[in-house]
Amino acid sequence: MIKLNRLLLIFAVALLAACAGTPEENDPAELTDFVIERELIKLWSARVGDGQGKGLYQLRPAIEGDTLYVASADGQLQARATSDGDIRWEKELELTVSGGVGIDYERLYLGTTEGVVIAFNLKGEELWRTQLSGEVLAPPVSDEEIVVAQTYDGQLVGLDALSGEKLWAFSASVPRLTLRGTSTPLLDGPLVFAGLANGRVVALDKSTGALRWEQRISVPKGSTEIERLSDVDGELLLDGGVLYAAGYQGTLTAIDVRSGRALWQRDLSSYSGPVEGYGNIYVADADGSIHAFEQNGQGVIWTQTILARRKLSAPAILSGSLVVGDFEGYLHFVSQVDGHLVSRVQLDDSGVRAPMVSADDKLFVFSNEGQLAAYSFDRDTTVTRHRNFGPKQRR
Repeated sequence: MIKLNRLLLIFAVALLAACAGTPEENDPAELTDFVIERELIKLWSARVGDGQGKGLYQLRPAIEGDTLYVASADGQLQARATSDGDIRWEKELELTVSGGVGIDYERLYLGTTEGVVIAFNLKGEELWRTQLSGEVLAPPVSDEEIVVAQTYDGQLVGLDALSGEKLWAFSASVPRLTLRGTSTPLLDGPLVFAGLANGRVVALDKSTGALRWEQRISVPKGSTEIERLSDVDGELLLDGGVLYAAGYQGTLTAIDVRSGRALWQRDLSSYSGPVEGYGNIYVADADGSIHAFEQNGQGVIWTQTILARRKLSAPAILSGSLVVGDFEGYLHFVSQVDGHLVSRVQLDDSGVRAPMVSADDKLFVFSNEGQLAAYSFDRDTTVTRHRNFGPKQRR
């Protein structure tokens, strides 16, 4: 199996596309002037290790109560107050973190490049560690009874949440060439859902790991290995008994969770997953367009293309706006209603690729080089003013 990280993939695809278009057509879209409608406030910021590290990981923060937990690739694990960023505790781990942070009401979970899953209590004290078969690139998930982690070599593993004992393992086929990443498993009642590198979504029995159903999201097409990439690496969305998943060079698919039957599909290529709001399903595609679909699959509400080829992060929702990060560290906020830009801010110039998290009208962002920040909209001020971003030199 060959690991192909997303930045190398974008470079490879760009080389292929360059044969069919001018350099200007293949460059990231320039930022243009627009009217700021909602003013953002940076509540606090802090530095956390080397951020996403050289392995191009996507380490997202996690929230429990009024505490934000975050880990950097070089092993800095911190707990901070969500209100002002004050440190409650921190640990230096002698390992490389590649998947995290997973959380339940009592414990934190991290995955490492060496394939180890580690559990901590919410005070940062290590409880157990378990060796798996390969690198863990997504947060382990837990319902306080079982922890499920996905390894890069195609295994889903169930662990006892108290002891770390291995309960079961499910193995899936992995194509020779894949994107560098895996989807985060999702636990719901007696089932575990996960997206796989072979273009499928599976539902497993939580107790035994037995396969309940599988549904293909992406079908490999083309003659080259790059053209046949079909990973389902993004977050899965579960809402009202329907599971939504998006695949690279595949589809956005709505699946009935009981039967595994596809309710509807729309052609779409995405390496991040969908989010839900206002009865719509929102997803950023691999080309940098943002789409809003009707939740019943009957049509497209809107499409925003102004951020084309800017290597967008997975979308998040903050106080009625949809937000994505980009390769230059900008956060772009668009209206959930019609997709027009309402605000923009730059965290730093290293880029934002990890999923963002929001809670209590606050957005928490962890940049590629380790800048952690919290934002909110200014509720007391209605802003309508022109903001000049201007053309920027490409990185």
